Amino acid sequence: MNSERFQPYLWLKNSRSVPSPIFAVALTDIERWKKLDLPESFSELDIFEQLDFLEKFIQDHYLKILGGVSPFGIITGYYCFIAENQIIELDTNGKYMGTLNSLDKGHVSMKIKNKDIPFKLS
Repeated sequence: MNSERFQPYLWLKNSRSVPSPIFAVALTDIERWKKLDLPESFSELDIFEQLDFLEKFIQDHYLKILGGVSPFGIITGYYCFIAENQIIELDTNGKYMGTLNSLDKGHVSMKIKNKDIPFKLS
């Protein structure tokens, strides 16, 4: 049994699904580029308070990084993982767009001497 409690987080939705340069992501952790941890107190809020919090948090983040130029391109939206299989989609203003049950975060691998070397995506 996994003793770690799920911690809600944001996952960035970007203009590029394949990073460029790809080695920048493959040699670092994809979470460095795509994941934003939410405060532990987030789970204690009701859904309306969570949505209010997310709206301000996302607006602040988006302005702070000027739209998010990274190997994945500009930020086009956010996914909030409230629980393992409960995901809220938000736009770049933090406005609610819908819910999802799952999200394919993709994969990153490098080929060295014709051998694929996969990298973990959380």
